[in-house]
Order: sequence, then structure tokens, then C-alpha cells
Amino acid sequence: MHEKEYDMALASFTRAENLIPPFLGKIFFLQDHMRIHTQKGMAFHDQGLALWKEKGISTNVSALYKKAGISFTKAAKIDPGDYITTYWLAKTQNALESITGYLKPHDPNPYNAQPLYEKAIALRPSGIEVHYAYIRYLYNKGEKKRIPELVQYMTQIYPQSYFHLKKEPFFNDYLIANMETGLLSALDQDITPISAFQALSDIQVAKKNYHKAITYYSKSLEVKPFTNTSGNYLNMGQLYLKSQLPEKTEKTTIWFTKALKKADNFDATLEKIFNIYTRAKALDEFIRFSIHIEENLAHPPVLDISIAEAWIKMGNPQLARARLLKLNAKKPNAHAHYLLATIAERENDWDQMETSIQRATLLDQNNYTYYNLLTKALINQQKYTHAEETATKAITLAPKNNPWVFNSRAVIRWRLKKYSPAASDWEKAFTIKPDQSDFPYRIALAMEQEGNFKKAQTFAVKALTLAPDNKKYKTLETRLKTH
Repeated sequence: MHEKEYDMALASFTRAENLIPPFLGKIFFLQDHMRIHTQKGMAFHDQGLALWKEKGISTNVSALYKKAGISFTKAAKIDPGDYITTYWLAKTQNALESITGYLKPHDPNPYNAQPLYEKAIALRPSGIEVHYAYIRYLYNKGEKKRIPELVQYMTQIYPQSYFHLKKEPFFNDYLIANMETGLLSALDQDITPISAFQALSDIQVAKKNYHKAITYYSKSLEVKPFTNTSGNYLNMGQLYLKSQLPEKTEKTTIWFTKALKKADNFDATLEKIFNIYTRAKALDEFIRFSIHIEENLAHPPVLDISIAEAWIKMGNPQLARARLLKLNAKKPNAHAHYLLATIAERENDWDQMETSIQRATLLDQNNYTYYNLLTKALINQQKYTHAEETATKAITLAPKNNPWVFNSRAVIRWRLKKYSPAASDWEKAFTIKPDQSDFPYRIALAMEQEGNFKKAQTFAVKALTLAPDNKKYKTLETRLKTH
């Protein structure tokens, strides 16, 4: 919401309040008053938060939160037992406590959100959001004694919270025991057992106890078998792959096969399986699994592509090439030609690299990665004019925040002695990635060739600022000073 929208919202709340008869309002319209005060407080709170995010802490931010606090306090006086009002008042006090501590670090802080958080939790013991907020508050304040107790309670009443809590900055190994206790208690009370079992499984994965992790995850799949997803089966397969159990290979194959059978998108799921095997450094097992799928389930082009990629990663380009050529003989495939081009690149066979990637661009004319590789093939053969054209095509297709496509064309233009356009491309790349010291260095070199020594020196200084110890940059700056 923009500032004007906040102002309009606040004005509408004021108009609504003014419509309530002044004498009868205190008797018959108290709940309306309370709701208006609460809504005004929320608007002031969110306006303060938006300003804080945009411009940082300031007295203006503090003033907005103070207005929010006044509105929430008025609402709380009407109904002290309203959870929403109490929770938002706690959040407002929390913000004011932080802001005041920053603006006036040496003065006593008049704000303390803790009693309000405690009250809000008492009003809604099962409130997950307020528990999250309170734990973060205690952590930021350095009062960590209650955190284990609160974390245990949260995982007990809402087992799914484990997966959020483990991402929080306050999470540490010491809290795992409390979480485990909370999750086991949730199971005793039959509170979302699927989530509880899966959270307990994740804890065992962290402990590298894969046998126990598999046991817990397997139990989660038994609760409501009809709700199990392809992703669940992928997780089971991954657990077996990580384990050292005797049945590891057999079980991994079974679960990954189930994942493919259940999948809405076969190709995407196979890619996930490929990535799992890659991370596990078990590509030989992936190839065996893929051949099993080929013989027993399906043989789509993505299977040949994945097997070829595995062979390439394992350093067997000849086996990859044979698989890809066989695939293209059935039906030409853009990605297969791309992989053939990468094999040719490794072998320094620039002509074959160009031929293969050219075919890929004909089959898929909107893939900038293919045009990038075609550009490299042309550069390696010193076909710079054509390379500039394909680099331009890559730029038109690439995401706008990709600096490397501009860098690629700049290199070509440099070799064509088009120094001004090259500098322009490197400037675009530098705008996108201002921490890359090589870009201002290259800009300076190009401008030096154009005789624009003063501007070249400016960019040489920028390069040195990013990499003060770089000898090339120092030499260039010294040389430019002599012009």
C-alpha cells in the first residue's frame, strides 16, 4: 500500500468514527469503536513498517508506531480480552522498543512488549503466529531461556512449525531435543501425525541416522496412503540412496519408480531424480536406474538426454555421443544437439561444435543458452562478424539481469576493434553486476583505445576500488595518468 492509500484508509476510518452518534456511541456502539481503533492502529503500524523498510529507522517511523499504539490502546480499553488487538499492540510495542533502543541507546527504554506478548499467548494458546513473533522478540532481546519451552510447545500443537523454526536465526542443535519431545507429544495426541512423522524423520536425517529417518517417513506414508504424492516417494528414494542399508539400491529404484508413476510431469520428476543422484555422486547408479525405467516403464527422449548427461559428467563422452546420435536418428532433439556441441567443445572440434549447436538453434529458436554456445563456437573459429550477430540474438532472448551476454558481445566487438560499442556493452554489464571488477577494467581499456583517457581513468579507479591489489589495474591506471 502506498502512502496516499494509507492516508485514504485512515481518513475513511475517521469518517466512520464520526458517523457514530457521540452520546449513544459509548453505550450502543462500543464494538464499532473498538474495530475502528484496531483498524486505524493496523494502518498506522503498516505505514510505519513500510517507511522503515524504505528509508530505515527515523523519528517519522517512530511517530507512526506511536499513533498505532494509541489506537490499539483505545481498542484494548474497550475490550481487554480481544486477541487481535492485544497481539497488534504487542507488535507495535516491539517495534517501538527496537526503534527507541536505536535512536536513544543511552536512555532508559520506556517500552516493553513482553507482557503484551504473554497476554496475547494467554488469550490464544494455540496461536502460531504470536508464538513465532514472541520467540523472535525474545531472541533479538537476548532473553533466550524461554525459547526451548516455547519451541517445544509449538511443535507439539503444530508439528508443521518445525520446518519453519529450523530456518530461523535462533535455531540451533540444542533446540532439536525440545522439538523432538514436542513432536512425539503431538503423535501421542494424534495431532497432524503425517507432519509429525516427517519432521521426526528430518531430525534423524540431520543426525545421519537414515535407518530411523526411513522408519519415521515410512510411517508418515501409512497414515493416509491415498494422499501420498510423487514428492513423498522422491523423499523416500532419497533417504534410501543416502543410507548404507543392504537393500539401498533395490529400495531406491522402487521408490523413484513410484515417484515417476505418480508424477504429473514425468520429465521434471526425472530431472529431480537425476539431480538427487548427482548430489549423491552416484551417477553410475542413476544410469542403472534409468535403464530399469527404459525397460520397465517408459522411454521418452528425456531419459536418453539424462543418461547422456550422466555419461558426460562421468567422463565418458563417447557413450554419451552414441546415445544422443541414436536419439536424434529417431527424432531430432534440440537439447541432444546442444549436448553434442558441448562434447565437441571439450574435444576442441570447433567445426562440429558449430554444426551441432546451429541445429539446436534451428529446433529451439528461443533458447539464449544455445545462441551463447554458438557464439563461442564462432569466436573459436574467428568468425567474429557472425558471432556478433548471434551474441545480439542471445541478448534479445536472455533475462534482462544477465550481464554475461553483454560481456560476450563486448569481447567480440573488442576483437573487431569496435571499441566504443564494446565499452557500451561492458557498461551495461557493469550496471547489472557492479561488484565485477573486470567490467570497469575492460571499459577503461576500450576507452583508452578511443582516446578518451579521462573517462578511462575514472573506470580504472572503479576497478581498483573493487580489487585494490590487482597489478593489471594498477598498471592501467598509471599508464592513463601519463596521457
